[in-house]
Amino acid sequence: MKPLHIIIVSIVVAMVGVSCRNHANELLNPNTAPYNTPLEQFEVVWNGINNGYAFWDIDPTDWDSVYTVYKPRFEELSNQASVPTATLQNYYADMCSRLIDHHMAVVIRNPKPAADDTITTFVINPGNSEVRTRPYYHERFSDSLLLVCIDKLRSAALVDTMAYCNTPQGSILACNINGIAYLHLSKFMLTEALNNNDSSSQAIAKAYRLFYDLAVHADTLKGIILDQRGNAGGYVNDFDYVLAPFIDKPLTLGTTRRKEGLARYDYSVWIPFTIEPAAEHRVPDVPIVALADINSASMSELTTYAVTLLPNGCFVGERTYGAHGPLFSNFEINYSGTFGDKNLQKTLHYVYMSNDVFKPNDGNILEGKGFRPNHQVLFNSEKMNAGDDVQLNAAIDIILNNKFPTNP
Repeated sequence: MKPLHIIIVSIVVAMVGVSCRNHANELLNPNTAPYNTPLEQFEVVWNGINNGYAFWDIDPTDWDSVYTVYKPRFEELSNQASVPTATLQNYYADMCSRLIDHHMAVVIRNPKPAADDTITTFVINPGNSEVRTRPYYHERFSDSLLLVCIDKLRSAALVDTMAYCNTPQGSILACNINGIAYLHLSKFMLTEALNNNDSSSQAIAKAYRLFYDLAVHADTLKGIILDQRGNAGGYVNDFDYVLAPFIDKPLTLGTTRRKEGLARYDYSVWIPFTIEPAAEHRVPDVPIVALADINSASMSELTTYAVTLLPNGCFVGERTYGAHGPLFSNFEINYSGTFGDKNLQKTLHYVYMSNDVFKPNDGNILEGKGFRPNHQVLFNSEKMNAGDDVQLNAAIDIILNNKFPTNP
């Protein structure tokens, strides 16, 4: 997720922060700190996470215990002439396995690889590892499968107008399903595409305009489906295009709080997370259904949750991924969030993680857990491969047959 216009009010804490341990390396900048051994690399990565992680007050991980257990192990590795990359990977995987930030990715390049190591770089993604343990887990389905299902509806004379494109920026599908304005996005890239004039952006804009005209300008509208299944997130500013056109007053989703400062529990105040209505809007008196699944993450989860706050909104599908914390890229402003070199040139580590915590209106932080649907419909691979999208069909049925579900 790439939030662009959430205004964060920070408290400047006039103190030099330290964590529970009094360790000088905590003051090192993990974007530039030099090292040559696995132990030195561990110190930089451990301290960068220690100082920059946003969820310490709710995360069950004992990070000090992690240091106590793993420092001797990395010392032992550093005394070896070379280090098997698989050993490093196992250590970092176990260290981070219980962290709840589902945006988190830890990328490590072995500083002392063994001569026979064919792979010296690895990625640890605690959220992805957790999600794969859920009993309803499935891989993201392809656009081609979705298009087969839409073609089946078209064959039944239920789809008349349609626009689809798959570009380097992402894919978009918009169509009229029996009077329902339907939009599927592979990622939230509308802010970028609708403000550029290259061929890919023009194709995306054409498809979006079809959806917008159906949802905002059509004389007859039976409902709206916002399909975020398989959508891993993107620009928060896309709220201006997928939700703001359907509200006539500010919609507050909850509050956000930023990790800032060196100390483990240095946080900003909680501030409202609010969507403003679009200048041109239509508040529909018909159902708005958000479709989402286990592969819906970040901005797609927030969009799904926002729909459930509408009086005529509901969520159909599966419990979502659980990556809700907004992300910003400059570690050195607040000494929090993502750090290291993404290209692994200046540093042999790159740690991608949230700067902020999102708390929904009910006060229940669901990072690492995900939002639950109002109406659960699990993905059915066999039927999807046969052209029968059971989740989409359920959303259509709710709209056309007035089967509006209650809250979960």
